[in-house]
Amino acid sequence: VLLRGLTAADIGRFIEIAAGVTPPSGLVESIFTQTEGNPLFVTEVVRLLVEEGELTPEKIASRSSWTVRIPESVRDVIGRRLDRVSQRCNEVLTIASVIGRDFNLEDLTRLNDDISEDRLLEVLDEALSARVIEELRDAVGHYQFTHALIQETLNAELSITRRVRLQARIAETLESIYGDQADDHAAELAGHFAEAETVLGSERLFYYSRLAGERALTTYGYEEAIVQFERALAARSDQPIDGDEAAIRVGLSMAQAAAAMVADSADNLTRAVDFYLGADDVDEAAAALRDVHALYVATRIVDVFPRVIGRVSEDSDQLGHILANYGLAVGGTSSDYATARDAFDRSMQFADQFGDVRLKALAFANFATVDGYHLKWDSASAHAREALALLPADDESVIAFRAHLWLGIATASTGQPHEGLVHVDTLCQAAERRHDTYWLGLGLTRKASFLCGFGEWERAEQTATEAINLVGRLGIASTGSAYLVRLQGAARTGDRDRAEEVLKEALEASNADDDRWPNALLALIFATAGHVLGLPEHISTASEYLERFGVECDDPPVWSSTAILASGLIAIEGNDKAMALEAHERLAPQRGTHGVWHAVIIDRLLGLLSITSGDEEQATTHFEDALGFCRDGGCRPDLAWTCSDYAELLLARDDPGDREKAIELQDEALAITQELGMRPLTERILARREILRA
Repeated sequence: VLLRGLTAADIGRFIEIAAGVTPPSGLVESIFTQTEGNPLFVTEVVRLLVEEGELTPEKIASRSSWTVRIPESVRDVIGRRLDRVSQRCNEVLTIASVIGRDFNLEDLTRLNDDISEDRLLEVLDEALSARVIEELRDAVGHYQFTHALIQETLNAELSITRRVRLQARIAETLESIYGDQADDHAAELAGHFAEAETVLGSERLFYYSRLAGERALTTYGYEEAIVQFERALAARSDQPIDGDEAAIRVGLSMAQAAAAMVADSADNLTRAVDFYLGADDVDEAAAALRDVHALYVATRIVDVFPRVIGRVSEDSDQLGHILANYGLAVGGTSSDYATARDAFDRSMQFADQFGDVRLKALAFANFATVDGYHLKWDSASAHAREALALLPADDESVIAFRAHLWLGIATASTGQPHEGLVHVDTLCQAAERRHDTYWLGLGLTRKASFLCGFGEWERAEQTATEAINLVGRLGIASTGSAYLVRLQGAARTGDRDRAEEVLKEALEASNADDDRWPNALLALIFATAGHVLGLPEHISTASEYLERFGVECDDPPVWSSTAILASGLIAIEGNDKAMALEAHERLAPQRGTHGVWHAVIIDRLLGLLSITSGDEEQATTHFEDALGFCRDGGCRPDLAWTCSDYAELLLARDDPGDREKAIELQDEALAITQELGMRPLTERILARREILRA
């Protein structure tokens, strides 16, 4: 009976039962990849992790990536199986293990030149009978080890010297067999030449690694591209940078950006451009800046663009692409919207001059991003739609990713979250097909915000957690919204312990951040916790982070908006009239929007600020606007909160008809809170009614 292994979902559930924790997807995937679902191997791996204390909530929260060590008990099981075959069979299998998980008869025949092919087939039949290996059905004479750990165990038994010499023989044998098609097997050959570098030198290792990296990049194998490019760089680490190395660094930068390694990506791109400019190769410098994968890369190299722009010919179509990316960088790092807009306008002129439709789409998509950072939602929506209109319907380029993301954010921000969810879902599905960690992580972060706005707490929590697992290495600056989503879900459903865990995780995620925005985000996260849970200590913590943010300077408006929202919540909870007046004045231009970036309905917050500052008439207007906005957009949790806040205002004012309207609003809020499990607000409304009855 052929028994199949456990699925990844099975392994995740097994860990929950065995360790009492919810495992991150990275851990589950690592165990699944290493064990291939073999129940015995899974059990032993999880047992070892538990014994070593790796599966505690604290350990899990502190790690962004996982590598799993195979216990000796598993290797003992494999060793006993190998003991059942002959010594000659073990010798042949050991050589095969150096080739890799898959191998073929032709390779083995050349590497085992002391036995005939017939004898070799007998040995392989013995291994087949012992189920150490299996034949590949779609290729005659091709085999694979039944489990990767069998190959690893055999390989580990070789001495270093023996393994290196075997790798050298294999590398040269395979290169000879492949002949003119050797380049098609670049990744395989690069692996063998890397293992044999001390014997064969680094020339062919460099060649095949670079080629393998370039090919992986074209097929969206970003993790593989990183491995190959870094291997190529290591092969010539003792040499000064030249054109070959600069080209590799450009490719590596693209792969790292897609893998959400934006700091490394920016560093490699800068080093490449510096070399090209130093060598007076302006064309290559311009080409390197033509396709900037991520906003966070562009913002890190904002000073690099002018150095290249000033040297590129005005007749070059490359200049249009660089200007589009320069506009993105400037608009994403400062309040200088005018300079960014001028760069986009010039870029579009080049697009018209050269008839370059994709360049125009790039300029529009980047423009939409800057609009979003400057809270210009109507403009962001228009520019994103322009970009998508210029692209094929099935386009899955970074241009389309950027346009879908910001069209989703813009439409949700102006009261159409369901349309926003469609665009973000489109982005997520395409990014997943392209194995693009960066864009998938950003898309899932926004999707989590929308789901939270609809009151779908469980889906929002799962989506936000997945986003953090993907792009957590970018720090709180990128994942702050995901932590806000998780906090909102925990706080609004009354799970205070879980809310405290989220706050702790957010703090840990911010440890590596040394710029200003993380402090504004943490101020908002703690202020939200204090506001929803009614805990003064969190308001005090929020105030501390707001002070660290300091005086606003040349920030994009989305940064200052984060700080203003935090100050508004602090003013409301502290009943600070002056602070509330200032926050109201600064937030008023955002009336009629949903701060999906921050999970805040602006009109509701303006209403609360008006109450704090003593202007009940103004508060009434804001609450009425908030009710309409929430009802039209299906933002039911915020509708419940607005109904409750408005009802309390009416009950306190007690003008004719206020009491009746307040009860209607409370009834509407209760229906929502009870359906969505919003326990704290339910208790608050019911307590208020008990007071009224008394």
